[in-house]
Amino acid sequence: MDILRVKNLTKKFSQQDGIYNISFSIKQGRLVGLIGPNGSGKTTTLRCILNLIRPDTGRVHVESYDLTDNDPKAKARVSYVPEMPSLYDDLTVLEHLKFIAMAYEVAPDIAKQRWESLLRRFELWDKRNDIPTNFSKGMKQKVMIACSLIHDASVFLVDEPFMGLDPRASKMFKDILTDLKSKNKGILMATHILDTAEKLCDEYILLYKGSIRAMGTIEQLREASALGPHASLEDIFIKLTEDIN
Repeated sequence: MDILRVKNLTKKFSQQDGIYNISFSIKQGRLVGLIGPNGSGKTTTLRCILNLIRPDTGRVHVESYDLTDNDPKAKARVSYVPEMPSLYDDLTVLEHLKFIAMAYEVAPDIAKQRWESLLRRFELWDKRNDIPTNFSKGMKQKVMIACSLIHDASVFLVDEPFMGLDPRASKMFKDILTDLKSKNKGILMATHILDTAEKLCDEYILLYKGSIRAMGTIEQLREASALGPHASLEDIFIKLTEDIN
């Protein structure tokens, strides 16, 4: 079942910048890598999906709900972890989690179970009453990831999630991605770290200069690139984009 459907998403900022006719779908229980170099349009694509940036054209549906028109039911089914952590200056770590749970109308008893579990899982329990303003980027990122999990969304959009995480936190988040897949969640992960994407993702969307150049499983991309059965994702990406000016 397609849990996220993106059709003809376009956003122009100038003659050369933006994204163009982005269309793809994500099925339940699949982790899809949105891959490409910095400046290829990955973050813009995520923000247009979320309607944080209003696209010029295109539609986005989550399950049967229209996210393009800011349908509250659609927004409640999506969770987002941006590349740069964005936290409130006057809330503690625990207050962040409680605030997000209240905003999404999570039942108090369920919210309590979740935030206790998340704080311990991310080794934030001893920091729960601290203001995260002076945390390291990695610590702030852990708070953001915990907040994204509090309301049990159907679709997760994550932007360069491993940037700034220490090895232990990185392993924790990989385990969480595996757990989300087992619960039939759909995940779109934007990253330029191709070796990590190759190890984690079920399918890939190759984004370059604002347009999709190829998409599919690693086997399908190897066939499209004609590089053979052992080609790396990095080699495939370079091959499929080398003739594009």
